[in-house]
Order: sequence, then C-alpha cells, then structure tokens
Amino acid sequence: MLLVTSPRKSGRAVQRNRFRRQVRMAFLAGLEPLAGSAWVVWVRPGRTAPPLDTITFQDIENQLRLALRRLSAPDNP
Repeated sequence: MLLVTSPRKSGRAVQRNRFRRQVRMAFLAGLEPLAGSAWVVWVRPGRTAPPLDTITFQDIENQLRLALRRLSAPDNP
C-alpha cells in the first residue's frame, strides 16, 4: 500500500497533484523489492525539501529506491 501526502505548504494544488502522480509511478516501477511482503509506504516531502515544481521524476525515483533498499536490508544489530 502506498500513502502519499503533500501538505498545502509544499505548493499549489497542481504541483502537489503532479508530485503524487510521480511518486505513484516511481513506486510502481520499483515495486520488485517489496514482492511477497506486505508493506505500507508513506511518502511526503520533507520540511527542508525544495519546492515541488523543482523536484524531478529522477530525484523522486532515486530517493524512493534508496528508501526501498533500506527496507529490504536485513536487520543486523
């Protein structure tokens, strides 16, 4: 399950909707690491993130891939 939020402070409605669509597409493209498991992934722009209209699809894809890689890493204390 993918949850994407973008608060009003992060930009106009058009920018927020575009961000959500791009995150959804990047998530679907990189879904393989989550295969066979049940996960809830919550994505939202950070407080120090650049304006949504300057974030590229490649940036979103890279950050999501990094986060998914952290999820699938084995827990070694």
